[in-house]
Amino acid sequence: MLRAAALLLSKTLKDSGTNEDVWIYPDAIGGGLQADFGSLLLSLLEACGLDDEDSGTVLMGMYTFVQANDLPMTARTWRVLIVTATLASVKGFLSDRTMAAKAEARLREAVVHWWPKANADKALKVFIGRPSFRQHSLTPSACADCYFTLRAKGLEMGDDDKSAAFAVRSVPQACRSIHESLRRGPSRSGGSSLFFSDGSSAIDEEMGQDPRPHDVRKSTFAILL
Repeated sequence: MLRAAALLLSKTLKDSGTNEDVWIYPDAIGGGLQADFGSLLLSLLEACGLDDEDSGTVLMGMYTFVQANDLPMTARTWRVLIVTATLASVKGFLSDRTMAAKAEARLREAVVHWWPKANADKALKVFIGRPSFRQHSLTPSACADCYFTLRAKGLEMGDDDKSAAFAVRSVPQACRSIHESLRRGPSRSGGSSLFFSDGSSAIDEEMGQDPRPHDVRKSTFAILL
């Protein structure tokens, strides 16, 4: 799964991108090979300290987020974008808010030597404020598409039994976890999801934005897996 994600992401790099400072930092520039993506993804997931099922959830959220066409994925920006998308996934798709907060803190600590907190905060605010992000719905079908894409590529790459077991056990559960988290809708008491079907999120509250109303009846997440 992770090797498959690294390979597919390495193929999304563009020759040119953006000059926006929010996505560029001197210590985060360069690389972009499959091995570079794999090393970063592994270090980020290990830093989060999650079990296989929650790691699968975070991996799927991150992978789906960075598929957006408006993101300038280049050799200068890819590290920042991967970290930012992973932060958004941790904050958005881990239903246990205490666990999510701890995972986020560990993740930030793991990259602070090359991606300072102030920069990370600004990048996350820009990332979740994009219209394409706010309109994005990680539906059950999108979860399934992501799962089968990564699983097929992993098998094609000859993942061993251990890797295959991780993929088969964790990602279907990730689909259900993401669906259940979004289906439950907002909770201000700290016990439910962060992302809502219209693209708004409880992250908006933390970042000083007004979350939009959630209506589960209009949500594609009302369709159970």
